[in-house]
Amino acid sequence: MPRTLFLGVLLSLFVAGQASAQHKHQKAHVHGHSALNIAIEDAAVEMELEAPGADIVGFEHHAESAEDKAAVKAAKARLADASALFRFTAAAGCVQKTAEVEFEAEEGHAEFHAHYVFECAAPDRIENLSFPFFEVFPSSEELEVQLITSGGSHGYDVERDSPGITFDATN
Repeated sequence: MPRTLFLGVLLSLFVAGQASAQHKHQKAHVHGHSALNIAIEDAAVEMELEAPGADIVGFEHHAESAEDKAAVKAAKARLADASALFRFTAAAGCVQKTAEVEFEAEEGHAEFHAHYVFECAAPDRIENLSFPFFEVFPSSEELEVQLITSGGSHGYDVERDSPGITFDATN
């Protein structure tokens, strides 16, 4: 699948996830649950994370006080270090290339959105992904993971007590 088409599929899934998340927020805001979309194509791995503000900084409002602004700044720095949050099979040689992190707060709900790009020396050797994310953000309980590879799309519910998934990056 050409890279632009592949990334378009990822973006479509992410946008659909955003719409679904916004719908969930309107119905019932669930703390402890984040969403992570992952696309693997050739040597590139792209990830999109959406996490409730309460799970990351402990509040759901605009950061107005100096203390809240400092908490958001520190959280953005921790979220930008994706290699400390998500670990691929070491033999795959995946290295984080970029990170973009945003904090949005409106109508009593705050969320962090992050976009990551990794480059892997041996992407065919990706067999698992572990989630130190839960150690870094102790209020997080579950990550709803959507994985897209050349072999199709797969969904996983990754929980704090079982923070990893095993898969074949070529299927």
